Amino acid sequence: MLFYVEQMQYEIGSRDGELVRRKIGKEKVESYRYEDLIDDVDIWIFGKILELNALRDDCRNDIERAVHESEYQRLKEDERRVGKLYEKTCYGKAVDVLAERLAEKLFDNILKGKYKQEIQDIAEKICSFAEEEKKYGR
Repeated sequence: MLFYVEQMQYEIGSRDGELVRRKIGKEKVESYRYEDLIDDVDIWIFGKILELNALRDDCRNDIERAVHESEYQRLKEDERRVGKLYEKTCYGKAVDVLAERLAEKLFDNILKGKYKQEIQDIAEKICSFAEEEKKYGR
């Protein structure tokens, strides 16, 4: 999180027991919730991972690829750590509630037979795949 703050050129502090931030060189200080910091860092890491994916695919040599791969792995670890914090924020909890509602709606629709053909198609593909695997001894 500190790397994000540095990269975005923010100063983070506390005023009257409240988290605040200020862009370096600017006068305006704004309230900044810890949950918003975590959310911003999570989004920033995701963007950096996407950038590195593009760079990894376009390397000129093995050394360049190794450098990008190392940075990518570091960011993935950061993403995992920040993700654990994100789950505890109001945003993470809202995602959980939404996912639960969507799953309930899907399950209700499955029970009502709305996806009967799609489920049958998937089951057939799974069985076909399993038979192919047996056939080749895997």
